[in-house]
Amino acid sequence: MPFGLRNAAQTFKRFLDDILRNLHCFAYLDDILIASIDHASHYRDLEEVFQRLNEKGLVLNIEKCIFGADKLPFLGCEVSKDGISPSKEKVEALGKKKRGKTTIDWSEAAVQAFQTCNNSIAQAVLLAHPNSEAKLSLAVDARNTEPHGTPLHCDVSTGNIRPSVPKAFRNTIINAIHSLAHSGAKATANAVKQRFIWISLKKDCTEFCKRCIPCQKSKVSRHVKSPKGDFSLPSARFSHIHLDVFGSLPPSKSYRYCLTAVHRFTRWPETFPMIDLTANTIAENYYSGCISRFGVPEVITTDQGRNFEIDIFHSLTKYLGISKILIAAYNPAANGMVERFHR
Repeated sequence: MPFGLRNAAQTFKRFLDDILRNLHCFAYLDDILIASIDHASHYRDLEEVFQRLNEKGLVLNIEKCIFGADKLPFLGCEVSKDGISPSKEKVEALGKKKRGKTTIDWSEAAVQAFQTCNNSIAQAVLLAHPNSEAKLSLAVDARNTEPHGTPLHCDVSTGNIRPSVPKAFRNTIINAIHSLAHSGAKATANAVKQRFIWISLKKDCTEFCKRCIPCQKSKVSRHVKSPKGDFSLPSARFSHIHLDVFGSLPPSKSYRYCLTAVHRFTRWPETFPMIDLTANTIAENYYSGCISRFGVPEVITTDQGRNFEIDIFHSLTKYLGISKILIAAYNPAANGMVERFHR
């Protein structure tokens, strides 16, 4: 990782967290702390960390490593089995620090506060580790009716620790992740889901993205939708016909294409072989194969293929008084009755 990049520290920390996840250690940038109960556990924890680092191609500087120590310096503090305390060097440096030579008015209260801070630091109070056998006291806000508390849960089923977020902090978390790139509701929900959980996560992300002012100003709005269309129910047999063509097929007596007609009311299918897909051939086969046998329909439904849009086909439907319905472009499902028959 090169020095000087703005996000170098964050990227390297995330990289190291992914490598050492689920191991008995704590990593801060390039410093790794392994604390164990006894020597046997310590050897096992060291072996697991070394093995993981070796798998990922990382190496350690042996001159900077400390193994099997009762206490050691870590991030400016001295960590031991008893707890955490400030390092002696920093305590001594702060104890020798003199009052600043600024032009502000050093009142008696300010001088006393400065001395109190120095004295408190000089005491170097030890921060002891939590005792699992000790009794814990829970301090809560007073309520007029009854005490109330919310348990904090975490999900570890994916291998990552994902805390359950209370309702008061959900918008803050969504805003922090959504504001990175102002991605859509689905991408925002996926990004939040990788780090946190709660019951209505997807719904909350969708509602937040809808209310995002920068997204509403900069993104193209496609909120207006046409109402869903519907076909009227036919009143008699062969009054509404769905037409379509398909091919090419393996040739049989020079026939390589088919014209399919499906009656909407009875779902009766008819298929007529054709040599080509010209409008003349389609009109001739439809007239001789369907109209001459079942009569003139009231409505026919086709796609927007050019062979159904040629003048001869328009003239045929106009001469016979047939209403023609065209389905939406690139939406074969709108003519699904005949498309399903083709399968």
